[in-house]
Parts: sequence; C-alpha cells; structure tokens
Amino acid sequence: MIRAKYPAVLIAAIGLTLAWPAMAHTGESGLVLLLPTGYFVLGGASAVLVSFALVFLWPPAHLQHLWSKGCFLGTVRRPSQTAVSTVTFIFLAALILAGLFGSRDPRANPLPVTIWAVWWGSFVFVQAICGDLWHFLNPAIAPARALRRFIGATEPLLAYPAWLGCTPAIVLFGGFAWLELIDLAPDDPARLAHFVLAYFTVAMAGMVLFGERAWLARGDPFTIFLRLLAHLSPVDPRPIPNDPARRQIFLVFPGARLFQLEALSLSGTAFLLMTLGSVSFDGLSRTFRWLEWIGINPLEFPGRSAVVTGNSVGLFGLWLAIVAAYAASILLGRIVSGSWRLKDAAGTLVISIIPITLAYHFAHYLTSLILELQYVVEIYGDPLAQGWNPLDLPANFVSASLLNNYSAVAVIWTLQAGAVVIGHIVAVAVAHLLNARMAGSGTRAALAQVPLAALMVLYTLFGLWLLAAPNIG
Repeated sequence: MIRAKYPAVLIAAIGLTLAWPAMAHTGESGLVLLLPTGYFVLGGASAVLVSFALVFLWPPAHLQHLWSKGCFLGTVRRPSQTAVSTVTFIFLAALILAGLFGSRDPRANPLPVTIWAVWWGSFVFVQAICGDLWHFLNPAIAPARALRRFIGATEPLLAYPAWLGCTPAIVLFGGFAWLELIDLAPDDPARLAHFVLAYFTVAMAGMVLFGERAWLARGDPFTIFLRLLAHLSPVDPRPIPNDPARRQIFLVFPGARLFQLEALSLSGTAFLLMTLGSVSFDGLSRTFRWLEWIGINPLEFPGRSAVVTGNSVGLFGLWLAIVAAYAASILLGRIVSGSWRLKDAAGTLVISIIPITLAYHFAHYLTSLILELQYVVEIYGDPLAQGWNPLDLPANFVSASLLNNYSAVAVIWTLQAGAVVIGHIVAVAVAHLLNARMAGSGTRAALAQVPLAALMVLYTLFGLWLLAAPNIG
C-alpha cells in the first residue's frame, strides 16, 4: 500500500499513463510526413523492440511490486442496478422512437449520434477510466428482470451449454462490426433503430432463457468487451466484508487490475482478437493500398456499395489472420518454454492484448469524435428537429476547421503514433508478468515470450503504417 505522502506521485503517474490511447480515426485531412513513412514506422517498432529487451532484463517481481501499489480513497455505496438500468432503458426507448418516427436526417436525429458517438465512440473510454459503469447502465437488465418476474421464471429456463462458450458474442459482435463498417447506411435512423431493437430482443431472450449471469458473461458481446476494458481502470472497487452494499475504492496504476482476470476460454480469446481486428480493418479498408487490392481506384472511389463484398471478406479475413498469428506465437512459445499448457497460455497471455485493443479503438474514433460530438450538442438541443436552440448556438456551430488545420493534424498524428507505441510497450510488460506467473522467471521461460513480442512488434509496424498510409479520408 502506498503511504500518505505518495498519492500525489501515483496520481501524476496515472495522469501520464492515461494518455496512452490518444489516437485517431481517419481525419478530414491527411498529414504529409516530413520524413519517409518507413522512418516513423521503424522508429516506433524499434521502441517496442527495445522495451521488450528492457522488460526481459527486468525481474518480474519488481514489475509485480510496481503494479501492486494502491492508494485508498474512501468508501462508496453501490447504486441500485435495477434502478439505473430502468433509467437507461427509458432513455433507449425514447431514442428508438426517435429513430423510427423522427427525422431521417442522421444529423438531426439523436439515435445515430448517441449510438455511434456517445456510446460506442466515447463511453468505451469512460469505462476504461472509471471502471465497470456498464454493470449498472446496461438498459436490458431491468426489463429482463421484470419479464422474468412476469412469467414467474425465478431460475433460468435453460442451462447455458458449456460447449457454446462465447460463440454468441462472436456472432453478435461480428454483425455489429459489419453494420458499422460495411453496411450501406449504418447512420440511417430507422434502419439503425431496427438493428438496436433486434439486438435488444436477443439480449432480453438470452437473459431470460439462460439467466442474467451466464448470458452477460458469455453471450453478450458488449458486456464482455466493456468488462475487460474496465480492468484497465485506475479505479479499483473492492468489496467490504459483511457490507455488500458498499465498496472500498482504491486508486491503482492503470492496467494493474488486468492481473485479476482469469484466463479466457478459447472462444473468449477469439472474441477479444475480433474486437482488435475490427478496428484495425477499418483503418486498412480506407487505405489506397487496400482499395487497389480489391480492384477499386482510390482516386475515383464509387461509394460503400462497391466494396461490400471485398470489405466483408477483408473484415473477417483479418480477424482470422490475427487469430492464426496469435495461435502460432503461443505454439512457438510452448515449444520454447516446454511447460506452457497451450489452452491456459492462449487464454492468459491474450489479456495483454487488452491495452492494444483500447488503443486501436481510440485510434478508430478520436478525430471523428471531434466532429461528431459537436453534432451531439446541436442535436440534443433540438431532439425533435423543431428548430429549437436553447443554447443559442451559432448557425455554423459544427465545424471541421480543426481537422483541416495542418498544425492540429500534425499534433493529433504525433499523439496517435506515440500512443500506438506506448500501448504495445504496456502490452509487452503485461505479457512478461503473465508469462512469469505461468512458467516462472528462468531464461527458458523468458525466451518463451519472444514469439508473442515479435508479433506485437509486427502489429506496431502495421498500426503505424495505417496511420501514415494515404487513405480516402
């Protein structure tokens, strides 16, 4: 435990490390690098490689000691999960009604900006900073509990099949990624409302049939993903004996709670790698190189309808390629270590991918959020598109001028590149400690990390190339 004189140091360190995921989605303007792209890419990958060498020489016990530090902040009372979920359910119902019966203009309807910018674009990072808020905010929990009471189902109607694992989550998240990245009109309010209703129906059915705990742990993709990201949070709520309504709150180093996670199942591992692959493919699909590969002239881009087939194959193909590369790194590590159990190693070491996943997720959204969150302010002031302007916003309130300013874009790109590198460095450090817990700290155990570290270096190269490559914007 950190003594009273150290909290300021810990808080300052956390403030710096919370800058990890300052990355970007495609901006309105590209950045012309003043040096050849390869210099930036190789420089970043070299930093990850050097960090691996340093971590390799750093005794795991010292790393564990650093991450075990914590500062007690106080106690809080847990809110009612049912009450909070009821509020968010009412809000979601209003959004769905707006999507079905409100303006068909995505820039005048609150549903698209709430789903894409407020929830999926922004809330993910709030969750990673503040902890598992989704545990209370999930709008499906309260109505599912009400439905179970209505039909008298005090117990799950069916036992969740163990062999199914996280397969439903993979299927649902794959559909969600396809809708966002490939569907012809993901911003169309009515179309999006129908997709939200379909997902909500599946979530309700899953919780009623298999029980809330089983479905949320293995079937619901967003609960699984957000719970994993919550373990990056510096806020660590700990139960108080004999007082389940309250929690002790500790401030810890970001990522320290990753070591509380149990090894993921093989399907859970595949799911986490899908979340990484989807945001990576979004960057890839916009590059000139990808469009050339699928036979599209990037200078005469015909629109989303022309790339549906190619991008569908690319989205799921990249996921499978990442799964195969990760499996190969684990297999090679098993050969070197001589002690890893493949299933345990795969499910344990994939935890080190979580910081990278958050970083790439942020890369997918930062610059688009600079524009989209302006629309949120404008639309929430006039949710029914009646011409209201309670905040007295100017007519040209929404502006992309920042994204067209070379200096601003240069700063954003520099933050992006640095964040990619730092995210991978953190992942290397986490993998080092996780490996030590499985195989000890001998030379052979340390060498077993080399294949996974090599994969991380290659993925750093890929991520930095995506940032620097010419794209359609």
